[in-house]
Amino acid sequence: MCAVRFFTWKVPLQAVTQRTILCTWLTEILLDEMNSLQDLSDDVSLQTQYASTLATEFKTFLSENQSSLNEATTFHLISSHGRVPELLYYARLVKDYERVLTHYMQLGEWKTALETLREVRFMHTHTHTHARTHTHTHTHTHTHTHTHTHTHTLECLSLPRLASR
Repeated sequence: MCAVRFFTWKVPLQAVTQRTILCTWLTEILLDEMNSLQDLSDDVSLQTQYASTLATEFKTFLSENQSSLNEATTFHLISSHGRVPELLYYARLVKDYERVLTHYMQLGEWKTALETLREVRFMHTHTHTHARTHTHTHTHTHTHTHTHTHTHTLECLSLPRLASR
């Protein structure tokens, strides 16, 4: 992973196209490495340990370089490698909760889908809850404090209909 950080640090943030190309290329390399772990060793525990470390490093890479990655391309790369946990991680990272919900609903994992909805509702509520204080001073000291709380709930989501089974 040190080499990955070295490559991304060497390209200035202003070089948007170059960073996007580099990060896309590194995404492909990391995904390929994760998929070729079974060829490394016959030692299953070593494979498992390395797979866990590599998956963690990949998630860190996605988080650190999110702004340099094209979402559609990154989703395509991750899904073409069959990396479902990483796909769900990236979907949450870029706040594509519809993709996460659709995944769990297609698998019939209703409890996980509902937990995801609660998580989204919680994050949405806390993101949009804020307090503002206004202080007005006149010839006599008079202070007004107003607190505004905005709570939004997800009335409905535009999710694709699931095919009849």
